[in-house]
Amino acid sequence: MKVTSFSKQNLTEIRAEINAKLAELKSLGLDIKLGNVSFNANSFSGKIECRLEDAPDVFTETWNKSLKSYGIKDALGKPVIIAGKYYVFKGLRPRARVKDAIVERDGKKFRINFEAIRSQLL
Repeated sequence: MKVTSFSKQNLTEIRAEINAKLAELKSLGLDIKLGNVSFNANSFSGKIECRLEDAPDVFTETWNKSLKSYGIKDALGKPVIIAGKYYVFKGLRPRARVKDAIVERDGKKFRINFEAIRSQLL
C-alpha cells in the first residue's frame, strides 16, 4: 500500500506495521514501540519508547514507591472492612491530602482516608 497522505485512519495501520518491525528487535532484549504521534497531511512525527524487556514500567515503579512510603506492600486487591461492609483495596492517591486511598464495592469506587484501613493492610 502506497501512502499519499496521512490521516487518523491510515496512521493506525502504519503504526501497526512500524510496531511489528520494531518487535523484531525483541531478540536484543528490548521492548520498543511507537508512542504518541502528531501529524498533518504531509508528515507525521512520533516518539519511540524503548525499555529493557524485563524492566518494570514507570507506573509499577511509582506504585511500588507509593506503597513503600505508606509502609505497605502487596496490598492491592486485599479485602478491607469499613463500617461492617466489605470493600476491596484498589490503590492510593499519593498526592491527595485527604481521602488518599481508593476502595471498591459492587463495582463502585470510593475515596477514603488511608489511616482508616492501614491496620487491615499491614
